[in-house]
Amino acid sequence: MLMSAEPAAVSRVQCRQIVERDLDVLADKLTSGFSVHTREFWIKGLARIAERPAIEHMPRFGYLLDASSGPVGLILTISSRRGRQVICNLSSWYVDRPYRRPHAASLPVTATSMEGPLYLNTSPADHTRRSMTSMGWIQYNFGRSVAFPALTWGAGKVSETIPEDLPERDLLEDHRAWGCVSVVCARGDAVSPFVFRPRRITRLNLPIGYPSGIENLESVITKLERRAPPGFAAHASALLLAVLNLLWHQHKINLFLASGPPSGSLR
Repeated sequence: MLMSAEPAAVSRVQCRQIVERDLDVLADKLTSGFSVHTREFWIKGLARIAERPAIEHMPRFGYLLDASSGPVGLILTISSRRGRQVICNLSSWYVDRPYRRPHAASLPVTATSMEGPLYLNTSPADHTRRSMTSMGWIQYNFGRSVAFPALTWGAGKVSETIPEDLPERDLLEDHRAWGCVSVVCARGDAVSPFVFRPRRITRLNLPIGYPSGIENLESVITKLERRAPPGFAAHASALLLAVLNLLWHQHKINLFLASGPPSGSLR
């Protein structure tokens, strides 16, 4: 979202929750705001959000800015429950140019107003990071990391068979149905879930697996190290084998995090 000069007079707007009847119009708005994706992409994405189980007290789709002429801005929220913790990821923050300066900030403010959930933005656009930081968000990690598969020998095993009792089973199955690669990495009785989204690097046309879902990396390594003999290769074998069938993967880690409503101007 870009900030720019706006006309002196803009119509009065209301910030409200998105409901299902808004989705068709919002697909047009998202296509206009994020032209890198087609309307079909947004229609499918919104349909997937609609199919997800509702989380109590959390908005189903997110929030929009409603003017007399119709929606002029929106922010999507995708909520899930990890044990007792509710995770809410904010995405696709867009506001029509005349309404940006006076009204854009009301969307993330409203979307993060509830106490309790952990709010994330795992895909912030470059030009929104300064705005997020000024609102009290914390950049949790920086830059990019790349993992290349290496053939190492050890007891680690990667499988596409998802254990029935795995807490993340539904998450892995859902993403597999959406075209992602869902695998589990097992070593002894430690089982760690991974979800990769197949992509290609445009200039080189190289296939990669973009990590869309991964257990806390420190937790994964800790569990593997408990069962590994001394040395990196022993536990790295289980972790790196997870990407062998994807050739290699690139992980863009521009993650912004706020626990509960972010401090500062969001209050």
